[in-house]
Order: sequence, then structure tokens, then C-alpha cells
Amino acid sequence: MVMLGESKDWPSIKKVLNDVGGFLTRLKKYDVEATTEKTWKKARDGYISKPNFEPAEIKKSSIAASALCVWAVACSRF
Repeated sequence: MVMLGESKDWPSIKKVLNDVGGFLTRLKKYDVEATTEKTWKKARDGYISKPNFEPAEIKKSSIAASALCVWAVACSRF
């Protein structure tokens, strides 16, 4: 949600995820180069740099969340 510029509260998250097609389109069309340094700082400091932000660890709870973890890390390293 941070990288997509969305609020992190549960009602906002549900709204974004309920539109599965729209959500997937946003991920596919995500412009890494247009992402602000402020957004990268929030994403990296708040999530990506955390030791438990590992696809294998997250996959124990959710395969879909694991894939989003891979996506976020890949975008971050671009």
C-alpha cells in the first residue's frame, strides 16, 4: 500500500484488494522510476529492510503475500 500511495488502514486495503483486476493492473504498470525517494524510504525503512520481510518466511502464511514481497524487493532493487 505504501508503494501504491494508498492508506494502510484495513478499510482502504480491503477496497484496493476487492478490485483484483485493478490491483493487478496497478502492480503490472507500476513505474519504479517515477517512485519518489520519500516513498522508497517509507517502504524500505518500514518493511523491505526488516529481517522477516523474506518471501520464504512470508510464504508460510500466504503464497500471495510472498509474491508481493518478491515484487516489492525487486522494485526496490531496480
